[in-house]
Amino acid sequence: MLACLARGNLLDILQEGFTEQQLQAYVAWVNSQLKKKPTIKPVQDLRQDLRDGVILASLIEIVAGEKLNGVQVNPTSQQEMRENVEKVLQFVASKKIRMHQTSAKDIVDGNLKSIMRLILALAAHFKPGSGRAMNHSAAGVTGKSSSASSASHRPRSAAAVAQGAVAALADVRQDVLQSGRDVFRHRQRNSSMDEEIENPYWSVRALVQQYEGQQNIALESHSSSLASPSPIHSTKSESTVTPSEEKAGYAIIHTEETESKTEETESHFQPDWQAGNPVSHLENSWEEQLLEQQDHLEKEMEEAKKMISGLQALLLNGSLPEDEQEGSFELCEHGACPEEQLIIIRSRLDQSVEENQDLKKELLKCKQEARNLQGIKDALQQRLAQQDASVLQLKQELLRANMDKEELHNQNVDLQRKVEERNRLLAEYKKELGQKDRHLQQHQTKLDEMLRQLSEASYQQVDLERELEHKEALLAHCMKREAEEVWEALVYTSDCQSDVFV
Repeated sequence: MLACLARGNLLDILQEGFTEQQLQAYVAWVNSQLKKKPTIKPVQDLRQDLRDGVILASLIEIVAGEKLNGVQVNPTSQQEMRENVEKVLQFVASKKIRMHQTSAKDIVDGNLKSIMRLILALAAHFKPGSGRAMNHSAAGVTGKSSSASSASHRPRSAAAVAQGAVAALADVRQDVLQSGRDVFRHRQRNSSMDEEIENPYWSVRALVQQYEGQQNIALESHSSSLASPSPIHSTKSESTVTPSEEKAGYAIIHTEETESKTEETESHFQPDWQAGNPVSHLENSWEEQLLEQQDHLEKEMEEAKKMISGLQALLLNGSLPEDEQEGSFELCEHGACPEEQLIIIRSRLDQSVEENQDLKKELLKCKQEARNLQGIKDALQQRLAQQDASVLQLKQELLRANMDKEELHNQNVDLQRKVEERNRLLAEYKKELGQKDRHLQQHQTKLDEMLRQLSEASYQQVDLERELEHKEALLAHCMKREAEEVWEALVYTSDCQSDVFV
């Protein structure tokens, strides 16, 4: 895991696995500790040999000096293996060893990342001597084992702080996997990229220089007590924290801060047109920010590679790469056999060739990243031009919309005036209608009175007609009677005359 960080980009650890060289380094460290108990068989495969928990329990017994109770020496089932691993994890938790969350199921299933995290946590917390340092003398082994046992009860050493930083890096990895790692993703934040770059605590180099400045002051006053370059080569007890240990611990912490700041920079890295800057300023500042960001990232990667390589060598081998180089130079200078010197020189040559190949791969990778950044920059410039055209179009549409709005406002004022005029006319019409209703009611009352009088007159007319008919009937009767009487009188007269004639 640490070598992934040393290979280049900090975010590669989130995507790449472990190489064979890393696995061999962890296997060599475990076997160097297991050599203290000759009865234990060396480890060949971390996935298979450590999944039952027996080797892990023995490793804790060696580096911590405490034997775990209830461990099944020959587990026959998955349940017994899980119980062994759970006891190991309970011991790690009881010692307050900071480590990324790991379950017993992961180790039993052969999860390589979980196993290597556990090994690295033990190496960082207890700081046992490496196998190379143990080959000098048996007495030295006993002294360093007791020193490692006593160091396990210290509150927190610089290496433990470094392991805590490694666990924090794993937590950051989870957050980054959830939130995404696209550098140029548009985030809804209003912070400025320039403030992040101008901040002196943004870069690992500034933090390292600040720490080394404080460390130099401390070294001037305590040069006699802090003269050892590493805990393995020191003649004092391991309870004394050396500058190399502290620098390695701070290297991981600074690397963590670098990664978090890089993510923060990526989230803040948005176009300036969102803040309303002019278009002419955008084209220049965008390229400058890209170039400046790329330079800072390259410098940070170099610093992180150096510090994390030193940390890995310190945790797994007990010494820094500078110490190994000094020892190898001394071997060449004081070597008695030219053949041995030739072998050493050939091994250095092979190592240099391999490093050269790695550097070429890194160079190709950097060139590819530069091409990708150039393509992204061109795409962003094209998108910026499109955004400018869109902004102009939106401004034109906004102007037309404002004109339409003013026209609608004028029409609305006219309509309101007309409505008020119509309301006034309607009120007058209602008033006139009320007056006409009152006049109509008065005329209706008069009409009813006239109809009543007319009905009374009709009733009187009917009575008069009846009386007239009755009188006419009486008159007719009287006339008929009178006619009859006249007729009778005439008849009688005629009879009388006839009698007279007779």
